[in-house]
Amino acid sequence: MILRKGTIVSERFEIDGLVREPGGTAEVYHAHIRGNPEKKVVLKIAIPEKAHEGLSDYEILLIWEAEILKRAEWRHPGIVQIYPIPKNNKITYYSKAMEVDGHPQFFVMEPLFGDSLTHNMKKILTYPVEWRMELFYRIAITIAFIHAKGWGHRDIKPDNIVFRTPITQSKVPDPVLIDYALCTNGKETPSVIRKSMTMDYASHERVLQSLGHAIPDYPKESDIWSLAIVLYELITGKLPHRITNKSELKSKTTGNEIQKNIQDIPANIEKAPVFSQILREMVHENPNKRPTIEMIIQALDDEFPSPRIPVAK
Repeated sequence: MILRKGTIVSERFEIDGLVREPGGTAEVYHAHIRGNPEKKVVLKIAIPEKAHEGLSDYEILLIWEAEILKRAEWRHPGIVQIYPIPKNNKITYYSKAMEVDGHPQFFVMEPLFGDSLTHNMKKILTYPVEWRMELFYRIAITIAFIHAKGWGHRDIKPDNIVFRTPITQSKVPDPVLIDYALCTNGKETPSVIRKSMTMDYASHERVLQSLGHAIPDYPKESDIWSLAIVLYELITGKLPHRITNKSELKSKTTGNEIQKNIQDIPANIEKAPVFSQILREMVHENPNKRPTIEMIIQALDDEFPSPRIPVAK
């Protein structure tokens, strides 16, 4: 159920409208503090599941994300910030939305005003390759921060990369990575998280897991694969493959097919051979043979030294 503008949630937040069309496991809304329209926030509300007792899978994912993001050691400019919710003279980071049918769990985040990479992709493809590499670099250093903790995001895709402010070609991009519902260190992993994925960006081993293969988790290595797909899009404007339903997983997401498609970097693109080599390594079928995020950042520094975007005089 889509909440109307003006709906009050938890007696404190007033809905302004949807951030994006509903999908996945949660609905995300622009909102403000009740009585203070200038104080903007974003609410993420788990989609209610009918006839469900106890916590639903969607609520488990939302609470898992809140438990990660509430930690002070996870504060980073490239990681979306979660806000505390005052309740009964205590502070919590997730709560039930009692005004919503099914009373689903929700949490509150900082507002981001620049739209997603998906929304901006067409414009970005007209920008110089150096600008796009600065964008990718800033995404990569956020991933490096997460990987240094021993965790992987595991759902890297353009929908989950949102700009803090509207982009322009003359301004350094400020991407923020959102949606940590599938984030894991490979040890503390609820089953619903292990089996969830975005098919077009999921790594080879995660696809095999979904097909019933007994394969361990590779949280950081799976991120490298997903980053390769994002990088390929930033270079070419298209995906190296497209999966429309789970029946296509087995035949279309083998490493060999993606390796073949991802080599198809048009020769007229600046440094096409360099990109082809990096991308091939990032989608190696063996997770242990993929480069680390530190190696990828170093390669970017070598091929596209800073400042990648000219500094205004």
